[in-house]
Amino acid sequence: MIDFRQIGFQNPAMQRYAASMFVCKATQGETARSIPNGRLDSWVILQGSFEIFAPAYGAYLPVAAAGIMPLSSKPLMFRITSDLCCFNIKFFPTLLNWPPFFNWSSQNHNVSFDAFFSLAPLWHSLGGAQHLHDKAACVESFLLGVLEQNKVEDSWLDAVLLDIETSEEEPRLDHLAARHFVSPKTLQRMFQQRLGMNPKTYLKLVRFQRAASDIQLTRLTHSAAKSMGLSLRHGYFDQSHFTRDCKALTGLNPRRLFDRLPGNVTDLVTQGVQHTPD
Repeated sequence: MIDFRQIGFQNPAMQRYAASMFVCKATQGETARSIPNGRLDSWVILQGSFEIFAPAYGAYLPVAAAGIMPLSSKPLMFRITSDLCCFNIKFFPTLLNWPPFFNWSSQNHNVSFDAFFSLAPLWHSLGGAQHLHDKAACVESFLLGVLEQNKVEDSWLDAVLLDIETSEEEPRLDHLAARHFVSPKTLQRMFQQRLGMNPKTYLKLVRFQRAASDIQLTRLTHSAAKSMGLSLRHGYFDQSHFTRDCKALTGLNPRRLFDRLPGNVTDLVTQGVQHTPD
């Protein structure tokens, strides 16, 4: 079983860079599959380990103790040890506008944080922290410090992504381009260059995660019956439209998906103790 618990940021400035932070604990070895979420998922491992399936090698490969995954529209397979305890920080794609990430963003593979900055101060501070809450504060303070040293102010990418994230309804691409004084073709090109995907795909991921989070929260706090129809609030034409996106992104219909999500997390599905990727 994998347990996720969200941890609120102690410094509001961190909300500029990341959507959320979770502590992840496993009580048995499992495999799991990610659901594309429009975020750059990073991790800091306190105990145990996990591996990511690499299709090019046909095998699971271990990850570094602290690192980050690229933005992706495809799911990843994970193999998790029974004693894993780690922090999961979900960064906004605006992080790709941070100078050290310029070259990495197009390489499409996970990488250790020490490819960008020294992790020695982080491990030193974690070594002096006794409680999980204090360790979370160490991770947040360290990441915020290195990001603030290299931040890019008022970038075009920041403005476009903020527009998408704060829009109550999914914006049309031509309207989005016009609001930021570029042509739709230029918007497509710049998205592909910086994020590695086109704006339509990114909008699809953000819309699905918004709807899934709304539905899952309602299921957890009220009932499955009350969650019916909530997808319509997030730009879906009808339930069939949401079901098609759900199957395309997760391989599951909505009922099966929400029955298998771990708590309030909507971007990871557990697969069981034994699993071999196709």
